[in-house]
Amino acid sequence: MAFDSLFLTASLTEAKKQCLNSRILKIQEPDRNTILFRLNTLSNEQVTLFLSAHPQQARFQITKNHFTNPQQPPVFCQILRKYLENGKIIRMEQLPWERIAEITIDSRNEIGDPMRLYLVIEIMGKHSNILLLKKENKQRIILDGIHRYSHALSRYREVLPGKIYLPPPPQQKAYLEEIEQETWQNDLLQYDTNLPVVKALGLQLAGFSPTLTKTIVQNAGLAADIAIDDLGQYECNRLWQELQEIKQAKQENLLKPYFFYQQGELCDYTVWPVKNPSEGEKYRLQSSVLQTLDLFYTAKSEQNSFLAKRGSLLKIVKEKKDKMDKKLSLQRKELQDAKNGESYLEKGQLLTTYRHLLQPGMQSITLESFYEAGKMIEIYLNPQKTIQQNIQFFFHRYNKSKNTEKVLSKQVEQNEKDYFYLEELEDALERAETVIDLQPIHQELVEQELLKSSGKKQKVNKEEQLPPYCYQLADGYTILVGRNHKQNDQLTLKLAAKEDIWLHTKNIPGSHVIIRNPDRQKVPIEIIEQAAAIAAYHSKARQSNQVPVDYTTIKQVKKPAGAKPGMVIYFQNKTIYVKPALPNTND
Repeated sequence: MAFDSLFLTASLTEAKKQCLNSRILKIQEPDRNTILFRLNTLSNEQVTLFLSAHPQQARFQITKNHFTNPQQPPVFCQILRKYLENGKIIRMEQLPWERIAEITIDSRNEIGDPMRLYLVIEIMGKHSNILLLKKENKQRIILDGIHRYSHALSRYREVLPGKIYLPPPPQQKAYLEEIEQETWQNDLLQYDTNLPVVKALGLQLAGFSPTLTKTIVQNAGLAADIAIDDLGQYECNRLWQELQEIKQAKQENLLKPYFFYQQGELCDYTVWPVKNPSEGEKYRLQSSVLQTLDLFYTAKSEQNSFLAKRGSLLKIVKEKKDKMDKKLSLQRKELQDAKNGESYLEKGQLLTTYRHLLQPGMQSITLESFYEAGKMIEIYLNPQKTIQQNIQFFFHRYNKSKNTEKVLSKQVEQNEKDYFYLEELEDALERAETVIDLQPIHQELVEQELLKSSGKKQKVNKEEQLPPYCYQLADGYTILVGRNHKQNDQLTLKLAAKEDIWLHTKNIPGSHVIIRNPDRQKVPIEIIEQAAAIAAYHSKARQSNQVPVDYTTIKQVKKPAGAKPGMVIYFQNKTIYVKPALPNTND
């Protein structure tokens, strides 16, 4: 993510306005990477300062979320409470172009004497840390850190109580504010001629992340992979102009937060967006730097939770599908063998007709087929059985195969329906977009005994459920699309009127689609084609070019007794082939 030195600058600028001179009311450590400070600001407003030393998501922000805390506060939390609770934040600073912030706090010791302490937040990837320091004999001493380590882990420094604090090694790079264009340009052109400019800028300038250098090159109007050897004076001037804009925005506190979207999905955040994003990319301005982080990581947390839950449900359904597929393969083979029972009948009939040719103890006999002239059939006999027993054996095998075929045909038919039902569930899960979409599917899995119940009856809150997809077409036609099996049933069996048009992809898992037809007029074929394209889009065949979609009136759609959710039969239907697509506007 893009929590670079520039984003920390913007975060601290905003935090100073909100948090300086505030009192620390409460301190919590909900997990091994996170510290929360409950602050009472000068405006008598309570805010929560969120500090993270997570190896991938370290950051500094304000949060409105609630966190579960351990029953026993960790040692570092106890140290912070001992020294900082009821303390006053008097300064918030950043090391130049570093991802290191320092919060100075005036507090009191156990006997009430004033003392000044320093909370250092080091945002350094897997080496991120939060440390509490005090000043002693002009040196800063570590009181504790959220992550302790000795020289066994780091030869450069130790993070242990009582040790002298050594800040991370300074970057051997130039600060943007202190470099002139000629010097910058000469230094840049000294790099290997084949080195990409995006990498060279990161090596040259302190605090410039790969994301930021890539944005600088794009905003300068240069190719993303441009190398040092391709730089002329024009290209250098464009790069320098972009650097000066960053410098000015930083100095004048003009950095603004943006969300970055790719193909509609929230991907990142930044305070320095691409001026001319590519197709499918979008930047959206946010009102608060600190709240941008809270919204972003909350959204990502919800997305991760959704993906994890959907993944676990998909795994269950796919395992059931695999078992059903293997079962069907065996049953189909047995059914095919059973259908070959006619050969036993013919053999029994041949033996009966030519009984006079049979002798006790014979092992086989070859006779001409009744049905194919010239075809000779070798019939193997059991020499231990009588002639009549051998004849009865073949008629018995014929009757058994016919009974087996009858039973297996029903089983295969039912199991094929069950397999299609599982495919429908899989499709609904794959098209689910939120945790709320998963709730009715989870409940259905429990009800169909595909998933073990937790013991507690989970009720789906109707107020929390998402409504069917709704699309408005020309001439006032409304298209409704079910999100899951239960909603499909509700649309088709309860909400839709008899003259409404019902659509579903032909033999392909997908949603029930309804064209509302309140005036009971003949629905134009153009509307049916659009609705069919919507049905194809909300199906497993979304990526196909030509999808068959069946359509008929609601009065021709029935739900058989005992059928699973979402499963119906229909009559007098027509089929249309369409390309999956959504209309331009939808709710």
